[in-house]
Amino acid sequence: GSQQAGAGGGGGAESKAESQDEERRKMMRVALARRMKQDLLITEAERLRALQEEQFGELDKQLRLVEELRDENRRKEHEINRAIHVQQEMRFRNLQTSVAKEALGE
Repeated sequence: GSQQAGAGGGGGAESKAESQDEERRKMMRVALARRMKQDLLITEAERLRALQEEQFGELDKQLRLVEELRDENRRKEHEINRAIHVQQEMRFRNLQTSVAKEALGE
């Protein structure tokens, strides 16, 4: 009779130990799932950050190109204005020469 009680007590202890083991495994699964989810979130955040950096890089490149084109247009406009000014001066001198020749009767 006393062996039977001991065996019953042992069985209860085993059941309690199995229950604790199962609880530990469950907690480990939950922790693992949480960790995997966190890793996925971090990976996604890094991917988004890298994508955003790439987009900012492209925007910077486009802005630099716009600035270069603006500078080039400004330079060309300056050259055109200078050429127009030179042409106007030449025409004015030619006109002065023509008027002077006419005045002298040539």
